[in-house]
Amino acid sequence: MKYFAKALFILSFAPLSFAQEEASLDDILEELRALRAQVTSLEERIVSLESKKATETISITALEEQESEEKQRWIDRIRRELKRADVQATGGWTKPENWNRISVGQKAEEAIEILGEPTKRKFSLKKRTDEIFIYEGDLSGNGTLIEGTLRIYRGKITDVEAPQFPKTTP
Repeated sequence: MKYFAKALFILSFAPLSFAQEEASLDDILEELRALRAQVTSLEERIVSLESKKATETISITALEEQESEEKQRWIDRIRRELKRADVQATGGWTKPENWNRISVGQKAEEAIEILGEPTKRKFSLKKRTDEIFIYEGDLSGNGTLIEGTLRIYRGKITDVEAPQFPKTTP
């Protein structure tokens, strides 16, 4: 009878226990579905964010390349301007009014005071010319050279060839 009472007791609570298990299985399945939906949603967000990040990375890379090209063009422009400034002639000889102050018979030292040191000096074996002062340079920095010369004999100027200065428009 003990066994019968135990069996009866167990059987009386069995449907309740199965019902509770079924309910909890339904809850678990529902929770599993909800979790799967949430995982799917999160995976979609990750893909979206990764593609957005890739697009931003591409955009940033393109901007960096553009900035790099702009910097290189700027550096090249500065380099050209500096080279132009190096080539560009300077000194008193670059002014037409100074050449107007030079005359035949004037001492070579006076010409140097007015025009500055010549860019080149040549010694001559010709009669009536001991030395030639050459003033040569690029006045505008565009690669066009102009040249003026003074011929010296016994310390005095014997011939003046002023440079052909470009005409300036007012």
